[in-house]
Amino acid sequence: MLYEEMTTGAVVAGYEVGTNGELTGAQAEEIESALGELNEEYGQKIRLIVPGDSATDHALDPEMPLYAFDVIFGVPAVFAEAWDCPAEVSAERVTSALEAVGEAPAEYWEKLSKKVPLLAEFTPDQPQTYLTCFGPLPYACLSAGVPHPSDDRDNTVYDFHSVQDMNQRWLDEGVDGVRIGSVEFAGIDTVDLSQEAVEDWLSKADQLDDPKIYMTVRYD
Repeated sequence: MLYEEMTTGAVVAGYEVGTNGELTGAQAEEIESALGELNEEYGQKIRLIVPGDSATDHALDPEMPLYAFDVIFGVPAVFAEAWDCPAEVSAERVTSALEAVGEAPAEYWEKLSKKVPLLAEFTPDQPQTYLTCFGPLPYACLSAGVPHPSDDRDNTVYDFHSVQDMNQRWLDEGVDGVRIGSVEFAGIDTVDLSQEAVEDWLSKADQLDDPKIYMTVRYD
């Protein structure tokens, strides 16, 4: 996402591509335009995900290099602003997103690489699943656990993972659970959320009743 004004976390299936810290907002806008044209032509859903905060300074000056040193080309499995958390992340949604990325034919990527210098030497391989975040002061965490009241955070079985809104106030619920991974600002974390991996993570939180995988997001 570009110029996102809400602190947001995302689980995305796709490809991580380096920018060398030289990608500007204007260039990212051109990439989004190229993606839109090719998505319409080929019936695809590939999006450009720009981690970090591109809104606070860059929205008014698109010629500034973005803070992101890596971006993701892919299909979101889960998007959630802080207000929407804890957000459940299922293996089924991740699998569906991975399959959607795999549906893009080689010709799609060949045409995109001609329009986007960033992808000049890119060859699509096996897509990965990533946890990332964007918007002002973003932080996102994946954990295996259950929703838990914030005002009872000292009484958890595992660790408490809080949710913090855009006013830096905790929401009513966070998650009592086992951390899978976390990112902040322009971070990207590769995560395995296959059915087998999810079952393994849930087994680590087996002292809880019906644990699931959740994403929590903070304006940090």
